[in-house]
Parts: sequence; C-alpha cells; structure tokens
Amino acid sequence: MKRPKFTRSRQSQKSRLQRIEQLLMPPRSEPPEEEEICDEEWLGHFRLYGQNGFFRHEPDFPQALREFEEALQEAKQDPHYLPPPEFMPHASEVRRRRYWRLDTMSVPVQESWLWLTAMYCRVLEGIPAVSLQEWDMLTTWYHAHRQEMARWTIQAVDREMTIPCLDQALEQITARDVEAGKYAAILRQLYARFHRRPHASLSPGSPASSDSPSQELLPAGGPLVPHLCSDPEAVPLE
Repeated sequence: MKRPKFTRSRQSQKSRLQRIEQLLMPPRSEPPEEEEICDEEWLGHFRLYGQNGFFRHEPDFPQALREFEEALQEAKQDPHYLPPPEFMPHASEVRRRRYWRLDTMSVPVQESWLWLTAMYCRVLEGIPAVSLQEWDMLTTWYHAHRQEMARWTIQAVDREMTIPCLDQALEQITARDVEAGKYAAILRQLYARFHRRPHASLSPGSPASSDSPSQELLPAGGPLVPHLCSDPEAVPLE
C-alpha cells in the first residue's frame, strides 16, 4: 500500500524557513540599563552644567554647589558612608554606593542636593530664579503687611490660591524648596500690587509711614522681575 504524499504549501515552507533563521540568529542585546548615578556623579553633573552656563540666572548657584561639595566631603569622613567590600561585591561601584546610602543618607548632603535640584527644575521649566536674599525680603514684607491684604484675591496668579493657602505654604517651605520659585512669583505680584495702591496712612506732604516697606531693604534694582509685575490688575481686590 502506497503512503499518501503530503505536500507543503509555499507559504508553510517560507514560515518554517523563517523560524529556522530566527533560531540561528544571535540573540539581540538587552537595552541599556538606566544610568547609574550617586552623589559624586551628581556633583560632576552640576559642576559641568555650571561651567556651561546652565545656572547663569541663579545667583545662589555657586553657594549651593559649594555647600553640596562640602557636605559630601564631610560625609565621606565617616567610614560608614562608603559600602564595605562584602556589600554587593559583584555590582558596579556606583550601584554599590547608591544602594548602600539608601539607609545611610547624610542629611546635609540631601538638603544641599535638593537645593541644587530646585534650581535645576526652575531652569528647565522657565521659572525665574529666587535668591535667599530676595526670599527673605519678600516673606518679611508679606508677614508685616499680611492683614492689609486679608481680603485680596490672587486667582489671577494661581486660580486655586487664596491668602490663607499662601500663609500655610509659607510656613512649610523655604527659599531652598523646589516650590520656592512659584511662591516667589506670587509674592512679587502681591508686592507690586501693594505699591500701586494708595496708602491710607500717608497724607499729602507727610513723611513715609514706618509701616511702609523700606526701599533700603531692596537689592540693587529691586526684587521684582519686571515681566512678572507688568500687569496692573495681576492681583485684583475683591
């Protein structure tokens, strides 16, 4: 009895050939892992960005970079800041440092790194810089005149912001915070609006009241960024 002949279609032969070719081809290389980076590498990045002018509009960048350098040098004086030889011995040096410091992070290193990161985010997002000096001047002025602005609205600056919300935020953040640029812009708007209103405490020909902000407190050129304060109705009254 003759066996039946089985014929393969041209399409099935082509598919079989493709499967064989796939088996013979070398495996594809794995995609590169995410860049490993730790404190020392961050310091190198920030130095390079500074040399290339990335932080040229951040007046406190040299101080922030110096604080990060000094904090890192001081932290490395402690032998426990570096991983022991038996910790992840087969991993790269950067990865060993990175994972070891998850539980041994130096507070000064972290705080100075966060300040540099706040500047970095402001530059990327196009938010004007705020220096420690300007932040201190703006917040001091705001707390001195807070009651005079109690009924003001600031939705023109931030639709969800109110004076009580601003009070709460200013209690929690500092000039080194990543949100400092946003709140500095709000304070600049309030400052500009405040100085465009008539002062009830001043009568024609009388000297300036002691409650009015002293121009001597202002840095050269004033603390305001002109393009942020050009709108006379930026902070309308209720």
